[in-house]
Amino acid sequence: MIGLTLQNNMEVFLIRHGQTTGNMAGRHQEDRSDITEKGKLQATLAAQIVTADQPTKLITSTMLRAVETARIVGLMTDLIPETNAMFAEIEKPKRLNGHLLKSIYSLWFYTRWYLGWTTKREGGESYKELRERIKAGKEYLVSHGAEAKIAVVSHSAYINFFLLHLDNDRPAGPLRAALCFFKILTIKNGTVIHLTYDAKREEKGRGWKVEKHL
Repeated sequence: MIGLTLQNNMEVFLIRHGQTTGNMAGRHQEDRSDITEKGKLQATLAAQIVTADQPTKLITSTMLRAVETARIVGLMTDLIPETNAMFAEIEKPKRLNGHLLKSIYSLWFYTRWYLGWTTKREGGESYKELRERIKAGKEYLVSHGAEAKIAVVSHSAYINFFLLHLDNDRPAGPLRAALCFFKILTIKNGTVIHLTYDAKREEKGRGWKVEKHL
C-alpha cells in the first residue's frame, strides 16, 4: 500500500545502528565500537521493516557499529552497503570518549558547540559544519531521483539533527536544540524513521516529510 500511495516520492529510511556497550553504559564511544548480540537482533528487526518496502539502495556511515548493522540489513535486502562519511555521527573531540552522555562535562561541551565557541584545535566539527554536512547528505539522497527507496544506517545525534534541519539549514533556536538533544538521548537502537521527499513540495519549502517512526 505504501508503494502505491508514495510512488511519486523518493523514500528514505533512516536506521539507527544496533546497540553497543557504549550505548548500554550511556557514554561517548570510539568510532570502532561494535554492536552487541542485542544490537544484532535490533539490526535484524530493522532490516525486516525496511525489506517490506523493497529499498533500492543501502547507505551506511563509515563507523563500525553502523557498518555492522548495515551488513545485516544488506543480507536481508540483497543490497551491498555503500559507506559514506556524510552520514557519520557528529565528530567530537576524542577526549569525550568514555565520559557519560548525561554529565556536566558533556553538557558544557555541547553548550559551547551549539554557541559556536568550540575551536578546530579541540578536534571534531562545529555545529555549522554539521549543518553543511547534513545539507550535502540531503542533496546526495535527492540526486537518486523520485523512484529511489534508500535505507541509511546512521547514528542518534546525526539522525535527530537531520530531522531538525529537514527543510532549513539555519541554526536551531535554544528550545528546539534542547528538544533535539533530549531526542538524541532517548531514541532507541534499531529505530527506523520513514521519510519522503517531493520536489513539488520543495518549491514551497517543505520538500521533506516524516511519514512514521517504526
